[in-house]
Amino acid sequence: ATLAAIRDGGGEWSGDILSATRDGSEFWRHSVVSRFQHPDYGAVLVSVVTDVTEQREREAQERALSIITSLVAQGAEAEEVFATVAEQVRG
Repeated sequence: ATLAAIRDGGGEWSGDILSATRDGSEFWRHSVVSRFQHPDYGAVLVSVVTDVTEQREREAQERALSIITSLVAQGAEAEEVFATVAEQVRG
């Protein structure tokens, strides 16, 4: 659902967003947005945000380790291992 659809009819949206601080450093946050009927202001959107940077970094490390383990078990050369992991990290 889009934020406009949530605002107009309800529902919920959630997802990860890459954000930046004032100094330009990046971090990942997970947001959950839903509609709330406020007694004075009517329908408003409420968002709960959680920093998930460490979780995403840990998941990326686990994926890289899995790739390395698989390639090494298949007898891959070091250059192929490094190139494959670098490609995965870049996304």
